[in-house]
Amino acid sequence: MIPKLLIIVFSTVIWATHAYAEPNANDGVQEALSAAEVASRVEETPEEVPKLPKSVRVGVAGSVPFVVKTEGVANETTGLSVELWRLMASRLEIGTEIVVYPSVDELIMGLESGDVRVAVGPISITRGRAERVEFTQPYMQSGIGIVTTPTMGVWGALGQLFSKGFWIAVSVLLSVLFMVGTMLWLFERRRNDHFDDGFVPGVANGMWLAIVTMTTVGYGDIAPMTKGGRVVASVWMIIAMFTASSLTAGIATVLTMSQISTAAVETPNDFQGRKVGAVKGTENARFVQRYGGELVLYDSVKEALDAANRREVSAVAHDRPILAHHLQAISDGELLLAEGIWDSQGYGFAFQLDDTLRRDIELSLLGLKERRELEPLIGDWL
Repeated sequence: MIPKLLIIVFSTVIWATHAYAEPNANDGVQEALSAAEVASRVEETPEEVPKLPKSVRVGVAGSVPFVVKTEGVANETTGLSVELWRLMASRLEIGTEIVVYPSVDELIMGLESGDVRVAVGPISITRGRAERVEFTQPYMQSGIGIVTTPTMGVWGALGQLFSKGFWIAVSVLLSVLFMVGTMLWLFERRRNDHFDDGFVPGVANGMWLAIVTMTTVGYGDIAPMTKGGRVVASVWMIIAMFTASSLTAGIATVLTMSQISTAAVETPNDFQGRKVGAVKGTENARFVQRYGGELVLYDSVKEALDAANRREVSAVAHDRPILAHHLQAISDGELLLAEGIWDSQGYGFAFQLDDTLRRDIELSLLGLKERRELEPLIGDWL
């Protein structure tokens, strides 16, 4: 009995020791799988760095000096914007296929449709455009300028000389001369033979005496003889000195101004009621309409400036750097570039929305700025 009990106890102890000493193999496998699953979830898969394209199709639009087209050769261009793009593309080892567009608006539409991947030129960064495409940071600051025709010259000076103010001044002077002539006649008519022929001849002689006194000619053919007449003449001599000086200064000012050309349109507020030229498909056309100008559209800046030279329009609104460049090349014109700049904006390169190439080009542009390579390039063209 006792041996059987010992055998049972001994067997139980051996079973318990074996159960706790050796873990279940299946449990180990499950733990290993769970750890691997957690690790796979925690570990982040590295993002693939997008590769730069070997070549891109680039749309170009704009005016000299930013875009200079080669006559007779399709899609052959140079210029500030084009050469800047080529410099950045060459350093990124990207080839370029140029496609020329008639206007910036058409270029933006071509970019949206996917016809080109990059838009290059003097493209103003505006809110409306930024909602449709993405821009790099500006490579140059610009704004709208106004070229206008001069209004002064010989005929302008004569017009100012014989203006309403001039005739008012003449009327006042004649009235004063009449008053002085009348007073001289009143004092001199009984003792001076030059004043005893009646009212009209006497006053006329009095005005003659006042005129020669004012101009310091002093013919001496008529002179006052009474004390009252001499007092009137003396007072008039003093007044005439200031009158003659003011008249001479006024005429001299007008003649001096005739040698200075002033702009017919100096600010956009002067557009109202005037014909103002702009280039088709640009923000400048909307700028003219915003200020109430009578918009006249042209295919190029040169055509618009030629029209201004022919006085077909009172002014031309366009990007100020482009206007300044064209005026330097015009030698036979009288056009003026108005002081001031309006709607300041930057020029940038445009890409389709979420295009990863934009970031690489922007970094390249920043590098050019930091190494001061951008200013010499701009200086070569402007």
